[in-house]
Amino acid sequence: MPRVKTNDIQTYCEVQGEGPPLILLHGGFADLRMWQPQISAFAQNYQVITYDLRGHGQTGPSEVRRYSAHLFASDLEGLLQQLGINQAIVCGLSLGGMVAQAYAALHPERIAALILCDTAVSTTLTWNDKLQTYLMGWSLSPSVRLIGARRFVDYAFWFARITRGEAWFGQNAQVQEYVRECMRSVDTNEMAKLYQLIVGFAGVDLEKIKAPTLVLNG
Repeated sequence: MPRVKTNDIQTYCEVQGEGPPLILLHGGFADLRMWQPQISAFAQNYQVITYDLRGHGQTGPSEVRRYSAHLFASDLEGLLQQLGINQAIVCGLSLGGMVAQAYAALHPERIAALILCDTAVSTTLTWNDKLQTYLMGWSLSPSVRLIGARRFVDYAFWFARITRGEAWFGQNAQVQEYVRECMRSVDTNEMAKLYQLIVGFAGVDLEKIKAPTLVLNG
């Protein structure tokens, strides 16, 4: 499968189907396999492009010391340039939705339509957000570095079961195992940088986004 140079990294991507380009951006600590159930349906009418974001999957780590949504948006722009795509529908989930917002604000002319799934406009939008970020958010990155990504993931899954219950993980055992396997495979340093990105996401200038936008929350 192709690897495309975007900025300072080699990005792993897959292209399936024919038609208008549809970019699917996966969530944090996952990889492009997350979209597998959707690709077979969308590929009947679209050129579906999935890729592993910087720090994830087969794209893997990078030497950049601090991550931002704008850096990831720059990676997306590099990918579209390398693939010769002038305009695309961009769909992002969670972290992918943050990247999609950043990209749409930076390159509004490149967005045919925007789909934002279970994402955030900012992690400090409300006073409740600010309180949670202050009480818990700041500790995520240091905790990962202290105990390592694999131990942190095991603890996070245990803590979520205790505080949120089994239903929070959904009813599909294969999906649960996929998420755990993906998270445990992320490099410790990369996971710490990714948490810094997510916790520090302060939003973008949404007025610059001109494309039709669908917002989904489930």
